[in-house]
Amino acid sequence: MHAPSGLFAQGHYTKLSVGAQNGTGGYDADKDATRWDIQAGIAKNWFGFGNTVLYGEYGKHKDFKFSGDLYDCNAQAGGLGGPCTGLAAPANVKGDELKFFGLGVVQNIDAAAMELYLSWRRLEAKDPNNAASLQDLDIVLGGARVKF
Repeated sequence: MHAPSGLFAQGHYTKLSVGAQNGTGGYDADKDATRWDIQAGIAKNWFGFGNTVLYGEYGKHKDFKFSGDLYDCNAQAGGLGGPCTGLAAPANVKGDELKFFGLGVVQNIDAAAMELYLSWRRLEAKDPNNAASLQDLDIVLGGARVKF
């Protein structure tokens, strides 16, 4: 946060690498998933009873469904319980994605050690494995927090 102006920004980046062990004991290439998020805004005491915070946010998460998919054993030597001799590859393909963006406001009331908040976030998802289209989701969240 830049204290004189009240401007702030923060961001996050995550990369998840999952070693995919197939049912015969070998390992295949890592199945990576990534996410990044950013939030920026301004916090100022415009009204005299505490900072008012206005912010916007955006993020994208990719391939998390794919990274968690597993190999299945579809044939076993000697029947059930024997060593795996045949594999069913992971069914999920890369390309699942979740994007979100939103806006919010937080009003601090210093004399009451309290915050009032209201936010809106829109989530948009796609999944190449899902024949039905996924619906976008809008979330409005409001409330108060008292610190004691």
